[in-house]
Amino acid sequence: QSTWGQQAIIKLIKMVKTYSRDPPVPTKAARASGDDLRVHFKNTYNTVRALKGLSLRAAQAYLRDVLARKRCVPFLRYNGKVGRTAQAKEFNNRSQGRWPVKSVKVVLGLLQNLEANASVKNLDLDKLVINHAQVNLSLIHI
Repeated sequence: QSTWGQQAIIKLIKMVKTYSRDPPVPTKAARASGDDLRVHFKNTYNTVRALKGLSLRAAQAYLRDVLARKRCVPFLRYNGKVGRTAQAKEFNNRSQGRWPVKSVKVVLGLLQNLEANASVKNLDLDKLVINHAQVNLSLIHI
């Protein structure tokens, strides 16, 4: 017979972190995630979408520029009643964009965590490219 402590440990072992997609070569990839973050879904969706395809260093520089209001986040989806800005022209003739500060700070934190995870795996940080990013709706807090 197992004690209550052993059963709790077994349950904790079964609660392994899962991701929506596994990399083709796990030894050459690093991952980071956040759960139930208190940020707006639509702002974070567009922020993360702007980062896909960028290198880690370029993504961090881009987000720092957004915080300094030198560049904007283009709103390609969920863009109803979003104002126009000339800074959005760099994204293929788009005109709608914003500077979602809270979402940018959260995503910058995730990129810092990704950088730490990559350095633990001894990956070259200058060659890291963001090829998968996903934003899900958080639980509804009542």
